[in-house]
Amino acid sequence: MAATTRTVVWQKLRYNMLWGTIIFMVGDYGAQLLTHFKLKRSTDFYVDNNRFVISSVLGAIWAGYANPSVYATVEFLLPGGGPSNFRRVLLKMCITCSILSTVGNYVTMIFRRFFKQLLETDSSVTQIGMDCVQSCNRDFVPVLKDDLKIWPLYDIMCYSVIPPKVRPITTALMASAWSMYMSIVSAKEEEVDPLAVSSVAT
Repeated sequence: MAATTRTVVWQKLRYNMLWGTIIFMVGDYGAQLLTHFKLKRSTDFYVDNNRFVISSVLGAIWAGYANPSVYATVEFLLPGGGPSNFRRVLLKMCITCSILSTVGNYVTMIFRRFFKQLLETDSSVTQIGMDCVQSCNRDFVPVLKDDLKIWPLYDIMCYSVIPPKVRPITTALMASAWSMYMSIVSAKEEEVDPLAVSSVAT
């Protein structure tokens, strides 16, 4: 019985990690494409492979494991809800947002920037880490504001209206759109700072 349970859990984890990878790959590709046309670059569009790979790995870890675990844990600790128990829905929304909107966004932004610089510059790990923390501290508040315009409303709908069986699909669609946004924001430094672009180019 225990072995069967472990097998089911492992299969579900692999399934989630696969879809998490695909979601973040699609999100990052879309983000790179949008950025290319937004800046009206005259050159042909080429995928930034380092950025693409980083997003894929992050998708497996974050969207495939961490994100679903938060939603599943909240649902396990506070089962039920729905329109008839709106207080519980609000509580679940507050817990989810307090984790994913704050720590979640900050960690994923640092992850993207840290590993991109690690792959493309000769700076020390310590210096890269300090630079990433500094830049993320500077850019995080606007990200949090945008997050709180979207995710609390989705979480309320998720816990009150959307059936549990459908939630993985709707959450995946939301995560894909949000990963596109986070990919753009995380690459913001390169687009607006000529020195950063120069250092990456060399």
